[in-house]
Amino acid sequence: MRFSDKQYWAATFGEREGMYYVLVGPIRSGKSVSGLRGFLHWAGTHFSGHDFCLAAKSSKQWQSVILSALRQFAADNELTLTRRDEFWELESDDGQVNRFYRVVGGEGGTSAARLEGMTFAGAYIDDAAFLPEILLDTIMDRCSVCGAKVVMSCYPQNPHHALKLRYVNPIEAGEMPGEVIQFGLADNPSLSSEYIRMLCDRWRGQPHEFARRIEGRWTAASGLIYGNFHLHQQRRMPADVEATIYAWEVCADWASSSVTHALLLGRAPDGRVWVADEWRHDGRYDGELLTEHQADAMVARLSDSGKRSIRSWVVDPSADGLMLALRDRVKGEVVPGVADVDEGLRVTGRWVEQGRFVFVTSGVPALLQELGSYIWDEKAAAHGVDKPAKDSADGAHGCDALRYYAHTREEHEASYQSAGVA
Repeated sequence: MRFSDKQYWAATFGEREGMYYVLVGPIRSGKSVSGLRGFLHWAGTHFSGHDFCLAAKSSKQWQSVILSALRQFAADNELTLTRRDEFWELESDDGQVNRFYRVVGGEGGTSAARLEGMTFAGAYIDDAAFLPEILLDTIMDRCSVCGAKVVMSCYPQNPHHALKLRYVNPIEAGEMPGEVIQFGLADNPSLSSEYIRMLCDRWRGQPHEFARRIEGRWTAASGLIYGNFHLHQQRRMPADVEATIYAWEVCADWASSSVTHALLLGRAPDGRVWVADEWRHDGRYDGELLTEHQADAMVARLSDSGKRSIRSWVVDPSADGLMLALRDRVKGEVVPGVADVDEGLRVTGRWVEQGRFVFVTSGVPALLQELGSYIWDEKAAAHGVDKPAKDSADGAHGCDALRYYAHTREEHEASYQSAGVA
């Protein structure tokens, strides 16, 4: 495996003094592969018969990043790797074994509780900024063997993020023993110039994500959440485009006493999704509607009283009653939307920026009004948290519906091919 100078420096951290090493940089800059490979080499050459922690933000990431690196490292060095119930055994240089425990951030406090009473000789933490603080603290407390080291990789987040305040800043100030190693995209020799250009184009319209994911800078989210939505508007859907729509779908955010907002979307063969119509009911001003009556009105409006065949309905995952009512009334599938707000905002932001959504201004005036006032919470940003301002966009119910749709479709795109309407 060919390493760049920066990757080699990160991989050889074990030759230097210090306990904490934070590898900071954009996505795909080579942090994880060099840091993890260096960690496994250091563990096997300095310890035998000890326990180590290997942590990632999700089970999927643990499998794809950490486990694949474990297997590759063992194969490249002709070492025996054996799976046990709660850990993996990897042969060390003296022929004995070290134990590497799997820890997943998505399991939160449960993972932290399982580590109580354990003693680690070191830890590698991938995407450390996404681990719950309680889990990060527990891992640090467990690394108490003499000579233990902790290696963390991350791409930057808010400059007030706990990881930066508690580890990056003190290390850079010389108050904690260790090193912050800054990566750039050029530090990964496996990336082509075409791929780097594509990556830059993908995030260019989301300033804080571009700064973090491309430039490797700690930056706060501010301003409009979907800043360039106005670039992808048309007064009406052209008749020739409407004739090519191969699937009509609906997404909806629901509330019993405030706003329920549903959007009609048409999938075109060129990959664009036309946001063509909306149904909105505000119980605060128009009186509450029973969920069944909401479903009736929603179906009547968006299916054009049954004249339009709707393939699927992506619904607020908390709206069990609405999903049940829709299943009694429609032929298309009714599915709960993906609820992860942070990733949903990122996915939807990409779709908006890339022009995958086209907003029909005559059909969705309430949604467009929301998009024009949907902003990041500056007070939360001052505490290291990226989240929409609670009072912006009058609750942003249409924006939430759009988020459910984009994130759900991104996760399940393979099953929605360009076929005729079911």
